[in-house]
Formats: sequence, structure tokens, C-alpha cells
Amino acid sequence: MAETPPEKTTDLAATDPAGQVFLWLIEGQRTEDIVRVVAEKYPGSNPDCLLADAMSRFEIVADADTKVIKGWCFESFRELYRRMVDVGDYKGAIAVIKELRKECS
Repeated sequence: MAETPPEKTTDLAATDPAGQVFLWLIEGQRTEDIVRVVAEKYPGSNPDCLLADAMSRFEIVADADTKVIKGWCFESFRELYRRMVDVGDYKGAIAVIKELRKECS
């Protein structure tokens, strides 16, 4: 079974429950798990409202300029490559390089 939200939270959780819900959605957490954890961690909060707020953040990002998205992708590739080299995952690092080269062709 996938990790459920209670085991992984961020500092954002204390100040922005909708932001935490947004991060859980990005992680691929199940909506049912998020609703359950919202009830536990944020009593009195409306899980549907928090989910709607999180979803609206996806809408905002969807309107981002393609140059911004491309730049984010390149920086993400760089970060993945760096982390893979740090842990000795050279096969993964090479895969990142190949993927980036494919995207640049």
C-alpha cells in the first residue's frame, strides 16, 4: 500500500492546509486518504474546500508560460542528475542525460 499522508507532512502543513493538500496530491496520495487525514489533522476544516483550493492551484500552474515550464523542466533534470550522482546512481544519471538530450533534439 502506498504511503499515506499522515506519515509525510511539511512545515507548510501548520500554516497552509490547502498547500499541504496540494503537495499530497502531487505525491499521488489517494483522495480518500487525504480526506481522512484532513479530518484528523485539521478538525473543523472542510476537506472538500481544501481539495478545491488545491485543485485551483493546478489550474493556475496550467496557465504558466511554456518558457517557464521548459526552464523548470531543465532545472529539475539538473537536480535529478545531481542527486543521482551524489548517491552513485550513474545509470540513472545517464538516463537523465539521455532524456534531456532527446528533449533538446
